[in-house]
Amino acid sequence: MSKSSRYAIVFFGVALVLVAANVHNFLRPKTCYDCFFPYGIPFTLYQEGGEGGGAGIVWVGLLADAAIVIVSSLIVGSAWRAFAKKSSD
Repeated sequence: MSKSSRYAIVFFGVALVLVAANVHNFLRPKTCYDCFFPYGIPFTLYQEGGEGGGAGIVWVGLLADAAIVIVSSLIVGSAWRAFAKKSSD
């Protein structure tokens, strides 16, 4: 298996796990209807506004989650490569 396909598989796997966690987080019941309610794991992606408004995408959280996917993919892909190299010896 080539190095780039290994990283692609890990990238899509990590992204799938993060998407599943965020879908679960978005579908949780609301506990407060008149306050700010954050959505997103591990960082807030969207914030529902309270009585005064203020709902919207939290761009810093979205960028941080994207960085988490990339960094996690690099770490897991490197570990996979090292393990595959070690087991082939």
